[in-house]
Amino acid sequence: PSTMTSGPANSTAAASSWFLNKIVSADGTDIITFQYETETYSYFSWSTFPIPNYTGSWTTLAQKNGVDLIKNFVNGVRLSQISFPDGTVTFAPSATPRQDLSGGYTANSGMTDVANTNSFSLGNITISDNEGYCKKFLFKYSYWIDNVNTGFLNTFWSTNLDGYNLQRDRYCLRLDEVQETACD
Repeated sequence: PSTMTSGPANSTAAASSWFLNKIVSADGTDIITFQYETETYSYFSWSTFPIPNYTGSWTTLAQKNGVDLIKNFVNGVRLSQISFPDGTVTFAPSATPRQDLSGGYTANSGMTDVANTNSFSLGNITISDNEGYCKKFLFKYSYWIDNVNTGFLNTFWSTNLDGYNLQRDRYCLRLDEVQETACD
């Protein structure tokens, strides 16, 4: 995490979750494997811990109220395939990056709201077996967009974050349709 006042919390990342690579049956005859693709993104949130109630003339309104804006950086993985002896389940990303997330950490990104370029919503799931069975589920999305405000974070922080151009919180991903088809 990073804040406007403190910058990055530390220079090393902390593991907050792990991902499963393989499941082997007790008798060792069946194996299920999991494959992943890396992805990085960030998002803004309010502090989830109390901060001191600052009273200096330099203090932002939010800090006077005991909260702070946090930019959370995620270096993670997205499940891409489950393989088992009789077939596979493939999870393909959508064609365009998510608009409701910011880009991952780069040396100059700090608290700036940079465009996301490599975190995607789920585009489709394909289920197939070794006998020729194949089904595909396509997911179609849109966004709820806050056109009245510049987003909740910008509304509250408007006088304090003018240079940060927070826009990602204006968008909220919405699943519009799931379509089942036969594979091509």
